[in-house]
Amino acid sequence: MARIPEAEIERLKNEVSVERLVEASGIELKRAGKDLLGRCPFHEDDTASLVVTLAKNLWGYSGTDHGYPKSISPKVGAGDTAIVCR
Repeated sequence: MARIPEAEIERLKNEVSVERLVEASGIELKRAGKDLLGRCPFHEDDTASLVVTLAKNLWGYSGTDHGYPKSISPKVGAGDTAIVCR
């Protein structure tokens, strides 16, 4: 599988708002200090564990082992080759 060039990854990080991307996928975000919180789309979530860090344009999880930080969600792409996680 071809690797996405670093320049393309950086362009996407700079041009794509993670906040808008998450909201466009139907997840409601609420402000919590400097961050935004929403319910995780990847598992049952009774309390908001998805964290969007506006200052860095990153997303991650609080209280789970999914990892942090990520810049673009796996739900975005049409397939594995369209996923960018950094």
